Amino acid sequence: MLSKFAIRTGLSVSAMAMAILLQASAPGQSRVKVSIDTGKILNPLTARSLGVGLDGFDGSAIDPQTMLYLHVAGIHTLRYPGNGGTSGIYHWASSTVINPYKDGKAPFFAPTNNFTALAASFAPADSMIVSVNYGSNPDGSGGGEPAEAAAWVAYANGNPESTQALGKDSTGNDWKTVGYWAGLRAASPVSPDDGLNALRISHPQPLGIQLWQIGNEAWNNGFYGPGHADEFDLHSGLLTTNKKDWHHQGNAHVGPTAYAEGVAAFARAMKAVDPKIQIGASLTTPAINVNWIHSMATSQNAAWELSSDAANAVNWGGDWDNEVLKVACGQIDFGALSLLESPTLAPDFKVVDEDQLLQSVSKDYQALVVDLLARFQKYCPAGHTPRLAFTDFGVPSFANIKHPSVLTLFTADAVSTLIETGAVSIDWPSYHNAMFLEQNSQGNRPQPAYLGYQMVHVLAYQPGDAFVRSQSTSDLLAVHATKRRDGGYGLLLINKDPKQAVQVTVRYAGDTPGKKGNRFDFNEDAFKAGKGLIHTQPDNLGGNFTIEIPAYTATAILIPKAQ
Repeated sequence: MLSKFAIRTGLSVSAMAMAILLQASAPGQSRVKVSIDTGKILNPLTARSLGVGLDGFDGSAIDPQTMLYLHVAGIHTLRYPGNGGTSGIYHWASSTVINPYKDGKAPFFAPTNNFTALAASFAPADSMIVSVNYGSNPDGSGGGEPAEAAAWVAYANGNPESTQALGKDSTGNDWKTVGYWAGLRAASPVSPDDGLNALRISHPQPLGIQLWQIGNEAWNNGFYGPGHADEFDLHSGLLTTNKKDWHHQGNAHVGPTAYAEGVAAFARAMKAVDPKIQIGASLTTPAINVNWIHSMATSQNAAWELSSDAANAVNWGGDWDNEVLKVACGQIDFGALSLLESPTLAPDFKVVDEDQLLQSVSKDYQALVVDLLARFQKYCPAGHTPRLAFTDFGVPSFANIKHPSVLTLFTADAVSTLIETGAVSIDWPSYHNAMFLEQNSQGNRPQPAYLGYQMVHVLAYQPGDAFVRSQSTSDLLAVHATKRRDGGYGLLLINKDPKQAVQVTVRYAGDTPGKKGNRFDFNEDAFKAGKGLIHTQPDNLGGNFTIEIPAYTATAILIPKAQ
């Protein structure tokens, strides 16, 4: 049987014993100083920090082996029902998706991915992020209903004894009481099946799901033109399969003000059932999106810069966020953002600019957080600052990355950075693909992005492990550090130089870690040879030590406290 440690590191027993041969310092080799202050706490790892999105069409998304792979990499948050507009047409009580089109068929949603099956298989279920249906009502005649979302909260978190009425929705559907839905959750299946056995999961205790997002990427509903039309939104009626005919700019039914008013109504209905839940609204990432749009307009196609779609896109971030926050900020607890990085190179603009991708973390993310915090300060009630959740984070699956190591380095650096900013959760878009977990007849095989999450899990193993202040004297060497609950220390060093190894002198201020530790390296040669993280046990650590990090390599080190 494959051990959890072997899965976590991606190694066989023999591979774990393999030593890394460290070369002597070459002439002109880079030398970098790193300082760590364990007395300056930034933010802790939480049970919800590391997450992924579920693909509704993936029939093996929640099989036991996949769940094990996610958990042993520290991934305990699953965003449900996932990507591709699914949340806007998925109706939880019937486990069905409606057809949003006038002229087509409904997208496929695997029956095995129904919410009740997931609640039973993904533990702890309370760390999920649920995107409730903002886009459609149960009969497909209009937009989403707050009462349906409130019933979902009642099913997940309610008391079977509650007689609190949920009321009727705008079409006249009676959503009964909190106790009705909670009672179904608590009950065992009956015979013969009355059509509700799928909801009876013999779970008397509430699931305790805390994070609830209103819709998913609601700004991507066509309001900003056909280039931003991927989220189903029936507030203006059924759609066509041609996204160019969805909605038009200025349509009040699908704009930010209408969405904000919907968020407020959903939040009131859902928190009336469980006041402890946290509500998230879909925001954008203006600082990065605008830079990307300008880059595309100037380098790829000058004519595109003059198109109305381009003009709309340049302005969308600020317009959407400002209008949503003006109306709904007092009702939300977090902003849910998509943060997909894919800088590309001429002439075909298909190959990722790897240097720019690796530098995007330090150059873009601070600007993004500063921008959003300024908007919160301007538009939110005094003293109320929502947190951020990156519910669609990473690199698009179509991106062409020449060096697999770059994806691991980027992922480890970006996820650590976002945790340091206090992000609620950082969720890779989906997990069964060539970037995360590749699935074949033998099962799941870890890919570079998954190994990047593993690196973070080595750095911060359990909730409460605290990220602390760390600094590097080189932009090409990223550093992240933790003070762990077990009394030990975590250190992550990322060499972004594609050609040159670096000699790193590490100095701890205030604390003196132990001399012996465990080191885990990811590099491209090892990955191509079928290995995951390479494990060694250095004995020259302590409060002040020097270590070599090869080119394009991420290194995580666990150091126990001094004896």
